[in-house]
Amino acid sequence: RRFTAALRDALDEIAAPGGRPTATAAPLGVRDAYTDDPAGPVPGGHVPVHLYGRQVLVGPWPGDGGRTAGCASCLARRWQGVRSVSLREGLERGSGTRSVGAWPYATPFAATAVAALLAGLAGQEPAPGPYPRVHLLDLDAMTVRSHPLVPDPEC
Repeated sequence: RRFTAALRDALDEIAAPGGRPTATAAPLGVRDAYTDDPAGPVPGGHVPVHLYGRQVLVGPWPGDGGRTAGCASCLARRWQGVRSVSLREGLERGSGTRSVGAWPYATPFAATAVAALLAGLAGQEPAPGPYPRVHLLDLDAMTVRSHPLVPDPEC
């Protein structure tokens, strides 16, 4: 919640009036994506921002123009599917995962970096093509990669 508040403040400073995307940040990989609603409801028009270790995943962007597209739940399912066996067992056998402390990347600099990425993408998303894009920001390397999100067939 604190990071979401810092992100909103950073967006207020960076984004042009009327062009400010609305974002909601939540941890990724803390619930079983195959049985729970892993992402929880994302308010309409909000861009989901997922936090996982040193990585921040932005997307999929809302308002896909009517195409069949992946959603935040699709992303959580795909993400869980490629995790290590021990992490998947922790999630899928019901014991879940817990944080050992506060997220070390919840800094004003990280909030500004994510806000800058969101503001920069605001005019470009949703991207053309059959699938929405998810943008991965590595907070250690300060690199951004973009990947198509193929919808999960069971979502």
